[in-house]
Amino acid sequence: MRRQVDIDPTCNLHFLIGDNFGFKAIANHDASKIGTVQYTQLIDTVLSKEQLISAGILDDDGNLLLSTEASTTWGQLHNDEGTAARLTATTSKDHEALTECVAESMLTAIEDSLAGNFAPGRRRRVRSARISSRSTKVKALRNTPLEDLNHGDLTASIIKKDLARTSTVKAIVDYVLAVQDKALERIGPQPDAEKPLMLQVQVGSMIIFHGQPSSHAQSLIVAQMHKKYRGRIHVFFGAFHTLMKMHNAMGKMFDYIFKVIYSSYRRTLNRVLWIQFPGDPRQLEQEFPELLQAVYGSAAQYFYDKHKRVPSVSELNEYMLERGKKYPVVGLIILYCRFAEIAKMMKMSERKEPHGDTELFFTTLRFALTIFTMTHKTDYLNLISNFFVEWEMTSPALRAIYKSFIFTQTGPTGAPMFSDLFLEQHNRYTRGDVGKVYTKGLDAKLEQSLKKNMIDRQEDGHTVEQLRVGKQTTKASRSKTHIVTCYYRVEPDS
Repeated sequence: MRRQVDIDPTCNLHFLIGDNFGFKAIANHDASKIGTVQYTQLIDTVLSKEQLISAGILDDDGNLLLSTEASTTWGQLHNDEGTAARLTATTSKDHEALTECVAESMLTAIEDSLAGNFAPGRRRRVRSARISSRSTKVKALRNTPLEDLNHGDLTASIIKKDLARTSTVKAIVDYVLAVQDKALERIGPQPDAEKPLMLQVQVGSMIIFHGQPSSHAQSLIVAQMHKKYRGRIHVFFGAFHTLMKMHNAMGKMFDYIFKVIYSSYRRTLNRVLWIQFPGDPRQLEQEFPELLQAVYGSAAQYFYDKHKRVPSVSELNEYMLERGKKYPVVGLIILYCRFAEIAKMMKMSERKEPHGDTELFFTTLRFALTIFTMTHKTDYLNLISNFFVEWEMTSPALRAIYKSFIFTQTGPTGAPMFSDLFLEQHNRYTRGDVGKVYTKGLDAKLEQSLKKNMIDRQEDGHTVEQLRVGKQTTKASRSKTHIVTCYYRVEPDS
């Protein structure tokens, strides 16, 4: 498919992130005839021995500290009658996490809406402290070289293929497998079969896609005719696209909320649909806190008017549930707020440093199964269910690799970000160079755009600070979110 990356199979690990990348194609300058030309952008990452040592996967001599043997087998899971409930049902720990998230939002709403009714000094500056801490951290990282923030040796490329096609997914899976085979040829046969040196073969290669390509890749791996993939290729779905799918499922399920509440300040249908079925979860990041503040704050104010005292979090929650049982529309709003809290928790799982919080993410996945079931999102139902089964069988070594390197990548500010969001941000940066419309010579422009490094950008007048806060001139449309950029060592297509 393209030139393969080189790895040392004894102490390197390779994984790949892929995402589709479309351009509008206007036929004969007729705006009524608009199609799409699809590309696929890929990022190869080779983890070094030093990174694996720092993550506790290898010792200083390059020996594995964690087992690469499967934790259990499919036969054992199949014979266990409690497997389904243990893997996918919510636990008491999951409910405790959701309770803590809801209580925090309610406490903030109580303090803000009833601020004048507190004794002097009682009110806490919760949000102000968080913003201040975040700003200080960003300022401290502004002068950090971007190459010091990269996760590994990265190589970016774009191919003119549609990732939605099974043939493209198979070609990518075969490419990843060919990287392993090439590494095997480099060292030749191993004389001591009891002491395997092939770290890459022991653990396997990893691929990160969004929903549909992940389903295609999993189907290839489990198919009987493709036994060569099993154990050597592991496919993971991106958390960023999972969050976006959850927002779209909420938009479908709670249509009444969007048409009544959000339309009260979003005056046109298109503005409502922009957040009801978002193409980017960040479109709702500013809406959710405001909605939760309005709902919880309003309930707190009514409680105060009725009882003449400031409610506690548990009292406010009981008051809202009582109102929800009496008035169905209130119950619907409360249910929407609960799912909004789950979506917020999924985003919070990305923020915990240094590599995100996978346990919190798994908690939100178990809750998300409910709304995916109610809205018939069968693709993500299968992905999540299969993921939990595979995770139960995954070796300790692969689990540690997923938590340290696969779930999130390190962004330019030093904070973790979902791996598929990491690639989305790079796609946006590339689109800023070449635009959104397919034109003659686009392939060459894309290749040149990928070859640009940090020095080239600074020579063009784009400082690191401008790139990080999104102040450079771009041909692409802009949103309120910041542009995040990273730089890669690029090899041209073969």
